[in-house]
Amino acid sequence: MIHPLLLKGLAVLGLLVPLFIIDVPPLYDYLNRVAEAHLIGHPSPAYTVDWGIQPNLASAGVAWALGTWLDAYDIARVLLALSLVLPFAGVCLLHRVIHRQLGLWPLTASLVVYNGILGVGAFNYCIGQGIVLIGLSGWLHFTRWIRILVGVLAANILYFTHLMAFTAFALIIILHALSQRKLRDLIDVGFTISIPVFLILSVPTNFPSELTVYGSTIDKGRALLSPFVFIGYPWEFILAAILLVVLLWATRLKVATEFRLPILGLTAAALVTPSILNGVSAVDWRLPVLLTFLIIATTKPRPLNWLGVIIAGVFALKIGVITFHWQSQQSIFAEARKAMQMLPQGASIQSVGNVKSRQFPPYIHLVSLAVVERSAFVPTLFTYSGPVYASPGYRHLDRPGGAPVPPEKVDPRFDYLFWIHDGAEPTTPYEPIARGSFFTIFKTAS
Repeated sequence: MIHPLLLKGLAVLGLLVPLFIIDVPPLYDYLNRVAEAHLIGHPSPAYTVDWGIQPNLASAGVAWALGTWLDAYDIARVLLALSLVLPFAGVCLLHRVIHRQLGLWPLTASLVVYNGILGVGAFNYCIGQGIVLIGLSGWLHFTRWIRILVGVLAANILYFTHLMAFTAFALIIILHALSQRKLRDLIDVGFTISIPVFLILSVPTNFPSELTVYGSTIDKGRALLSPFVFIGYPWEFILAAILLVVLLWATRLKVATEFRLPILGLTAAALVTPSILNGVSAVDWRLPVLLTFLIIATTKPRPLNWLGVIIAGVFALKIGVITFHWQSQQSIFAEARKAMQMLPQGASIQSVGNVKSRQFPPYIHLVSLAVVERSAFVPTLFTYSGPVYASPGYRHLDRPGGAPVPPEKVDPRFDYLFWIHDGAEPTTPYEPIARGSFFTIFKTAS
């Protein structure tokens, strides 16, 4: 029989297969992360970099650390690799600490590593999930004072990685301490999370707007399926239902006693989390993914000889479909990158068009390629989150949202317009300078 550690190593390689084959993964916010990495390593007059004390700095920190050796595209691939490997490694480690044995069950986590929140491109949160699980492993494994040291380290790293990941970590260890009914554990938890809590209360956090929307019942259903649905094909929903049945049947929800209360608490938090919080979308997609990882790590299934075969088969199918889908999207990036060469260095460009007919994520932030290719200014880089901000001379053009503006909201103050369409070039008073199968770049009169 193959050793479980070897199988887990093979699973990690399998998770990384699409990255070895694909040049630019078509994730929702991926190109914004590429642009951010470029700006951190290559100063631009259109943007300023101000680190300060603030959360959500994981991707920017990796870009700063690797910028000397790697270009922006390779840095983004490293971020994606960390987003894949850290949660899976965290599940394996936490399962080992709780159950005191190496087993095949944590391999189930490989089936949900490619999940809905990764598809959004939320690298900071995905990396944070891995740190949460690894931090919990240290919290459980070590004696008191080392545990506190590990907990403080994890809590502070999580604050700077992603605010919601820290909140989840704090909630889990608080509920774990309550389940143990020991005052000393609660005191330890309070000390562990004290610095991040102080920073949250004293340091303002930037958000794109004050818009908060709970979401419909359908929205909540989609959020609960976010651990299992990555691309959004109908077969993924069917596969999600099958996996849920298999997980429930195989484990019968025999969760480690000390984690029953944390899982119930995290489930309640996932149900009450709004879909949009202070202008940030897909907020309710996040906790269900971490909850799924936590359930896998804290459960121990009945001995099932055929379970490994099912896991391997579904894993191979999912990786194959993802690789095929990503490969089919590469022409989009190649075409746009070529067209961006027509822009002068340092130009400002606005993305325009109704992208509802273009469901695949790459179209949303495709204009961010202009930042990397031509050091351009684009108004949709999520400059409210992270160390990259629009320079004073460009702030009047900046906007918090990430989607292209509709045609009626074209801003002629921009030098160029990246106009996304369905093949029929729109009639405008502007001069076209480059064309593609689904876009036209126009020069304005500014």
